Amino acid sequence: MVKIEGYISYNSNRKNSRSGGVCILVENALRKGVSLVACNESDDIIVVKLDKNFFRIDFDLFIVCFYISPPYSSYSKKYPDYTENTFAALNQICAKLLSKGEVALCGDSNARTGDLPDFITNCNAGATHDIYNDIGLPLDREEPRNNTDPTTIDPHCQLFLDTMINNQLKILNGRTLGDITGKLTCHKSNGSSLVDYFAISSWARDHVDSLQVEDFTCFSDHCPLILKLTMFEPFEAKYTLPDFASMPCGFRWDNTNSPQLFTSALSSPENSSKIQQILLSDFPYTVEGNNQLNEQLVDLLHSAANSALKVKKPPYSTVPTKSGLTSSAEYRKETWAD
Repeated sequence: MVKIEGYISYNSNRKNSRSGGVCILVENALRKGVSLVACNESDDIIVVKLDKNFFRIDFDLFIVCFYISPPYSSYSKKYPDYTENTFAALNQICAKLLSKGEVALCGDSNARTGDLPDFITNCNAGATHDIYNDIGLPLDREEPRNNTDPTTIDPHCQLFLDTMINNQLKILNGRTLGDITGKLTCHKSNGSSLVDYFAISSWARDHVDSLQVEDFTCFSDHCPLILKLTMFEPFEAKYTLPDFASMPCGFRWDNTNSPQLFTSALSSPENSSKIQQILLSDFPYTVEGNNQLNEQLVDLLHSAANSALKVKKPPYSTVPTKSGLTSSAEYRKETWAD
């Protein structure tokens, strides 16, 4: 039983065993929005529900925490069908929960999956109709992921990927801001591997902010993983139309002189200083950090272009007209009428 001050602890302990089990800790401030979901399929799986009304999102989100023992462990040897049964339970639980909301999966699968796909490849290749639509599922996007651990070891590898494919969950390691390379998560005396995963269902993925694999510590041979989600805000409210009036003007480019002029402008003392500042900055692995980097890069490129290239004439004038329209043609028409 894990107990930490300021948190409520949900535990699932292995029966007839002095070790093993899984735990989810919830900060007391969030306690009213989180509830334990009954899960009797396996002692190595625990589920909590994040209430959509409390967290102000568009769906109930089920957090599924799991552990699968390695095939060579004493526990797996004691129960020969343990691996297959636990993955089957995980698959069944995810399928059941997806009928009620969205799912975020996290845990140590002891599955080394390399760069094998967690989706069905070329499902509709050669078909005269959409196979996914026939069975009532959205099209599974073919989205490659990165993994610094190229090794694949069955049966855990294929059983874990089958669970992802069956429930259309997407592994976040290796394809999410903060971990686009698929960093190693486990470090032992005989080598390192990626076996700890976050995976998520399609609608919930729109709320993912970042995933970070933290540095190795003395407390475990597994690195901490941190998944940040955007909560307390409906999905639709996050997206508004950009302010096109504040967008920078375009520039004329010709392949004869523009490349040399633009390169020279980037090498100016002012822009060289901006480049050095960007290289020395430590941007956080978050959406905010990504936006900060983007703003500085846009400023750098715009500064160089502004000094080296001719500005394109904007298609719309910023001068208001009598009719309230802002097109250049409408403005000229109104002026001519006067």
